Amino acid sequence: MGVGILRPNWLEGSVYIGQESVAGFVCDVWEAYADDTAARGAATRRQGRKALRRGEPFLTYWAEVKTTRPVRWRFFDDAQFDVVTFKVGERLEEESWAIPSYCATQDDKMTR
Repeated sequence: MGVGILRPNWLEGSVYIGQESVAGFVCDVWEAYADDTAARGAATRRQGRKALRRGEPFLTYWAEVKTTRPVRWRFFDDAQFDVVTFKVGERLEEESWAIPSYCATQDDKMTR
């Protein structure tokens, strides 16, 4: 599947889901559906990836309410992309830096 510049109306026909908080941003959430679901699903299965099933969104898209900038994209095959920006002087809250518990090895657990 090719990637290119999005048309200004690329969300036309999508379903508005509501608002969610993502990475500290209040976001509008949209689900976009492919009109050729069956063809995409067959091609995806041949490539060994999760297939797009009829009725599933091709893409779930989060956009910041305040600025409308993209915050997150999640595709039908579970590929997820978070848009990261750098702002001088801005700090992340402490829990953003915490190592998930599933990353700890048995040795790490013994030394705590």
